[in-house]
Amino acid sequence: MNIENLTTVEALDSFIQGNQTAVITVLGDKKERYQFIQSKLIKFCYITLSISS
Repeated sequence: MNIENLTTVEALDSFIQGNQTAVITVLGDKKERYQFIQSKLIKFCYITLSISS
């Protein structure tokens, strides 16, 4: 699965829990990696998510 295919928080959770096939590739320099992470946090509206157990 490509992380670009994840469109919901539920799909992201499933990916993180290991229920999906993962291919991890680290590209670019540190700045590009931080920009990638920032774009994903924005995509999933991370700042507005509540914490649940």
